[in-house]
Amino acid sequence: MSPPLHELLEGLASSAPVGGSRSDGRTVAERAWAGGRRRRRRRRALQAATAGAAALVVLLALGPVLTGARADRPGPSSAGSSGQVVDGHPEHVGRQWWVRGLPDRPGPVAALLQAVEHRETHDEPDGWYAVSADGHRWRLPGDPDDDVVPALSPDGRLLGTLLGADGPYVVHDLVTGERTRFEDVGAQVDDTPVTRYRIALQHPSSWSPDGRWIAVQAEPDVLLLDVATGTARSLPRIGPLVGFAGSDRVAWLVDERPAPTAEGADGTPTEDAARLVLTDLSGRPVDDVRLRPTRGPLPFLGQWTGEVSSDGDVLTVADESQVRRFSATDGAELADPVAFPLASVCGAAFSATTGALVVPTTADDGSLVAQRVEGGTIRRQTVVDAGVGGRCLVWAGAALDAPGRRPRTLRSPVLLVAAVSGAALVGLLALRRRRF
Repeated sequence: MSPPLHELLEGLASSAPVGGSRSDGRTVAERAWAGGRRRRRRRRALQAATAGAAALVVLLALGPVLTGARADRPGPSSAGSSGQVVDGHPEHVGRQWWVRGLPDRPGPVAALLQAVEHRETHDEPDGWYAVSADGHRWRLPGDPDDDVVPALSPDGRLLGTLLGADGPYVVHDLVTGERTRFEDVGAQVDDTPVTRYRIALQHPSSWSPDGRWIAVQAEPDVLLLDVATGTARSLPRIGPLVGFAGSDRVAWLVDERPAPTAEGADGTPTEDAARLVLTDLSGRPVDDVRLRPTRGPLPFLGQWTGEVSSDGDVLTVADESQVRRFSATDGAELADPVAFPLASVCGAAFSATTGALVVPTTADDGSLVAQRVEGGTIRRQTVVDAGVGGRCLVWAGAALDAPGRRPRTLRSPVLLVAAVSGAALVGLLALRRRRF
């Protein structure tokens, strides 16, 4: 494409020799063309540099918002935490433009989120994410199709995940970056054993309050992982696992009704059909409490039905429409059932110290809502946008006792002015180039 006429005329005027003398043998036109070409190159280089600088300003301004970029090395937070325990929980988890893999040292996190992708006729697993106190997400390692539920310690610092169907199971310290590997732990994806221990799919795991032990439903028993030594051993399974009642007691629900699928059994509920059994870490029973429901029969007990508080005082039993609370010491029903439309996956969770109950529900618009039950009050604690595809939240108990956090937005005037100015500068440069 030929240069604009005004550039050729400028070049001609500036290159014409005074008095018409020529010493280098070139014509006036050649010298004019060469001079104009040099000026055009300098002008385009200046425009490119200016546009690049403007784009950099925009990226620096919007980067923390669009990508949620965070330091991999944790330090003291603005709330005064030491950085060893999660110090908040998100009030809102929204769409994130760029989701990175989990870094080595992101610091303690508030929750783990399972998400799905909606297809034409069904949902496909999208995988699990770690969620920070302010709602930022990182993708966890592993294959979403393995469908093994990860585990998060009560302080939000230790994360247990399965890296693949053949293992290993890894406990990741999110503060130091250190990893404890259990090489003989894989997943139960078919009938052919590949590893010594095989974790059952779609089953929750439980951490001890002191963060040393993880109890994981395996086949055919429950697997007890010792994070301090990196060793694993089996516990005889006596019913659905419902957590740790203290650091050295494992809690189980025992349903005495025959399963509805058994021959000649219809699973008809009875008033005294369930027991809470506590065992020590070797599997020896140390307590046995019969539940005494006073507000109707209990639902059939599955892997997501029950959850015991970390102090061993309260047991929740949930079905698709309500949550009920029992004393874990004498089996008495403590209060009226709390009516909720529960999410299809995940059960209720307890805060680490206050005993507040957090229940997952699904709103009419498809968003995942964590409802907090404390005393006689029910309020929304966390909303996961429908566009995220949230199906399950696994909480760090300490996050439920910490303050709620709003997501990072363009609230800072400096960020806003920088972003708008940079965008305007890029637009003006593009317009100027089109005019000339």
